[in-house]
Amino acid sequence: MPAGSFIYGGLAVGIAFLSTILTRGRADAWSDRIGGKPTHYAAGPSDLCRSRADLPSGELVEPSRHGAVLIGGRLMLGLGESVAMVDMMG
Repeated sequence: MPAGSFIYGGLAVGIAFLSTILTRGRADAWSDRIGGKPTHYAAGPSDLCRSRADLPSGELVEPSRHGAVLIGGRLMLGLGESVAMVDMMG
């Protein structure tokens, strides 16, 4: 495996946590403003977009494109996780 694959893989794993941390406060404020249940249901489209973004990443051969698509999907995963977890706790 090329070294670039490991770099993109590590970045993709870490970026989801970073995205969750950076969006947690905004998700909490949004949940307080419109309520827990509507906010929780709003996390669904984010997860759907993430899964749609992750699917083609497995089919792309070039590591740089594979990594970019995967990182985009992981950013959406962090956002959806942030919204869903805030509503489950509150």
